[in-house]
Amino acid sequence: RYLVPREDQRRMAEIYITAFLETTMMDVEKWRPIFRDHRVIGEWLPETMYVTRMQHASFRRLAGFEEDIDVTTGTGAGVVLRGDSLETWAEETLPLRSRNRANTSASQENQAVRLGWNNRIAGPDTTRFGPAAAFRVELPPGLARAWALGAGHSVSLALGATPRIPGPREDPNPPEEGEETEEGRGGESGRGGRTGGDDEEPPPIDLSVEITDGSGHSARVPLSRYGPVRRPLDITIWRRQDQEDEVFADRSETVLQGYEIRMGDFLDENPDVDLGDLRTISLVFDRSPAGEVLVDDIGVSRLGEAFWSARVN
Repeated sequence: RYLVPREDQRRMAEIYITAFLETTMMDVEKWRPIFRDHRVIGEWLPETMYVTRMQHASFRRLAGFEEDIDVTTGTGAGVVLRGDSLETWAEETLPLRSRNRANTSASQENQAVRLGWNNRIAGPDTTRFGPAAAFRVELPPGLARAWALGAGHSVSLALGATPRIPGPREDPNPPEEGEETEEGRGGESGRGGRTGGDDEEPPPIDLSVEITDGSGHSARVPLSRYGPVRRPLDITIWRRQDQEDEVFADRSETVLQGYEIRMGDFLDENPDVDLGDLRTISLVFDRSPAGEVLVDDIGVSRLGEAFWSARVN
């Protein structure tokens, strides 16, 4: 049940290889949207789950999470990274599911940032939430104008969710000395987290992408509008679980979904945003109360109109 039937594999290959060759060798423009978002040909593709990723030649990286050990600096000169109310914020190397041999590496030789959040405040009141956690990429003044950012550009990033769910955040206003504590009321301490078990499906993950200009004008769109937010797909290959555990470090391979979010869509939400004075690109965790994601290659691209000629409604 974990394997894609051979006929479906051939069908996927037929579609994408043909489209790629016709696009690159025959200048056929109509296929370009399928590389940006596979859902535009959902009726053609075999019914299964897809994770796709594309990077355009025009891509300019703001944060690749590989340049140094300082989590507050981006890849571009002057780019600053900031976290707000995050439970987890760490740059790390993405692993492979296994080593092929004992003397080979289990690393993808690529780093990403791990971001975890829980907007609920610890305690017996399960309706008490704090401000949405956020991760912000701050551009230096003048960069957006130097890059001539406009409605035809897009915010580019790669992201995937993990099964981990951090515990509630600590109470910013803890009880005074002598008052009954959260533990005394049967509440949660706000530490730790959990992962979904074999019989427990973690809740869906979604978040918002927000841009802000130098005057404070901002606009926000849901990430799920531009593609599904996938968790790693668990795969068991061998019939004997003990052998599976000996050979494979994990039951899933970490593959991040690529997203292209057109700047013009932000202007549709708020025409007052000045893209020439863009200062901040933020991931705002306001659409799922808790979760954890891996993020890589945040930047901007200019895909061209052909890539947007077909879109999912």
